[in-house]
Amino acid sequence: MIFVKRSFLTFHLVLFLWFVPSMLIAQETFQLLTHASELQEGDEIVIANAEDSLAMSVQQNTNNRDATSVDIQDNQLFPSSSTQIIQLEGEPGKWLLHVGEGYLYAASSSSNSLRTDVGNVPNDNDRCTLAVGEGNIAIITFTGVNSHNSLRFNPNNGKPIFSCYSSKSSVKDNQQIYWRRGSRKPDAGLITTLSAFQDLEDGTTCKLFLPDMPQVRVVNLKNDTVMLSDDTGLVKFVGVMTNPVMKVDDHVAGYISGEKQSENGISLFVPTTKTNSNLLIIAAPITELPTDIRKMINEERITPSDDRIYTLSGKFAGQEIDSLPKGIYVRAGKKLIIK
Repeated sequence: MIFVKRSFLTFHLVLFLWFVPSMLIAQETFQLLTHASELQEGDEIVIANAEDSLAMSVQQNTNNRDATSVDIQDNQLFPSSSTQIIQLEGEPGKWLLHVGEGYLYAASSSSNSLRTDVGNVPNDNDRCTLAVGEGNIAIITFTGVNSHNSLRFNPNNGKPIFSCYSSKSSVKDNQQIYWRRGSRKPDAGLITTLSAFQDLEDGTTCKLFLPDMPQVRVVNLKNDTVMLSDDTGLVKFVGVMTNPVMKVDDHVAGYISGEKQSENGISLFVPTTKTNSNLLIIAAPITELPTDIRKMINEERITPSDDRIYTLSGKFAGQEIDSLPKGIYVRAGKKLIIK
């Protein structure tokens, strides 16, 4: 058996901590927010009460969040494993408080209620404004329809919580925001095909253009989840609310902004807060020939006996039906379906 003096272990533990690079420690440090203008999308924040060294917890109760102890020194906050680290999404005046499983929001006009909007598709009630007042007090106001909309720290007679209160509440603003710079999500800019969208790394945002040609069509749908396909790929659109409501075989066109994610090997398109999906054009199944096919027919004077076969995007596919995979084609000016 080997015996080691306790003083020897203590010395080496102190020596190890002394040599830990300050950068590693700094990564777990949040700085007191003094000007809301410093914040940008992708930043991480912690909502806390400096006086009692308590921060919002990851524990979501029915109508509020627990408070958890944190270390606050010299305007710096060091979170614990139970501290809720919030990621900012959106833009000033329309911030979203993303907490992993959804977004924090004010849930009532008649009672004090802070809940989590489970699911990663935000709505108007999830948005808020962030400001810093006198004494670096954080003013967090949700801008949805519910009037108990001020997120505040409540000592709650020794059972501290974070919840939402009305302007007439006896619970006053007594919370601060501590923040650290996050990383912006990569932006791929304009993407013009579903296959190009599939090739993006998860977490990448883009503006997706669904053109008239090649036609993008609805192949499956359930509630607000829609599977769209074109000649290049297949993508599941999550949370795309449209008017009129899409139906299978509808033609979809237009611009929509969102983020690439993946689930079980399937590419997901998740709309961002800057997306107005009502700008999408939803059309009934189109039976007429694509424009470039019509042009080809006119230029080459195709007769009904012409055996040349084309895809819907205008590519020559040969003349033998038996060699074609399943799909929809055009021959002699008429639609040809291979099953």
